[in-house]
Amino acid sequence: MRDYAKVTPRFWIGETGRKLRGDPSAQLAALYLMTGPHATMLGVYYMPVEYLAKETGIPLDVASKALRRLISEEFCTYDFAAEWVFVHRFAEHQVGAQLKFEDKRTKGVAAELAKVPDGPCRDSFLARYASRYHIQQPRPIEGASKPLRCQEQEQEQEQEQEQDLYDADASSPALPPELPACPHRELIALYAQHLPELPQVRVELWNGTRAKDLAARWRWLLTAKREDGKRYATTKEEALAWFSHYFETVAASEFLTGRDGGWRADLAWLVRAQNFSKIIEGRYQSRRAA
Repeated sequence: MRDYAKVTPRFWIGETGRKLRGDPSAQLAALYLMTGPHATMLGVYYMPVEYLAKETGIPLDVASKALRRLISEEFCTYDFAAEWVFVHRFAEHQVGAQLKFEDKRTKGVAAELAKVPDGPCRDSFLARYASRYHIQQPRPIEGASKPLRCQEQEQEQEQEQEQDLYDADASSPALPPELPACPHRELIALYAQHLPELPQVRVELWNGTRAKDLAARWRWLLTAKREDGKRYATTKEEALAWFSHYFETVAASEFLTGRDGGWRADLAWLVRAQNFSKIIEGRYQSRRAA
């Protein structure tokens, strides 16, 4: 955590500050993004919406709307999939509008940027600051020196493995033989049934990391135990019923379904380990009117 951060008083009378007048939640969110404990000197950092809600004390749905307001005003870029934020002018105040090539801080900038995953936040930062901070780009691509034929063979092998994973509805090496393998097609059908308003899955393209994540969640359901020592599910029917309830929980969330006016989840996001856990813990439950 940084010991301090620079926040210009002109925030209140600058272009963005004037636009946010009358929207105290967006103003609070903007100040949090500039002064919060998770921010780095570059203004690119991991920031789930839950952090914003918990540490400002505003409800999750309000925090989500405030964040989208800041995005629309081009105050920041947000990667909803990775949950990273980039506050556009943050580095100008913390590092400087521009650095000389010999400035030792350029190494610090490069080291900090190396921690940022590929995605819209990193891309936006580079577009704005690469020339100002003398950042060498793009990031090296692993295996770029291999012959093309080797790359093609590897890709073909990966595609075969991914298709094998999707087609392995009858058997799965990740589960004991007495437990049912992950029925991808049936789970995709349940998702479509309960969440027709969310982006739908093309069955023939359901493979790779997404399929592995779903299979991992299915395995957890059949092997993990509750506090009373019993498994969450012991048969295929019980596990499908559990997932049906899981998708119903998602359908009841204003945030996850985008009914609050913004981003929507999809099946790949819903079966990613960290998101799956948060949903089960009730992190995205909508607040009901009293």
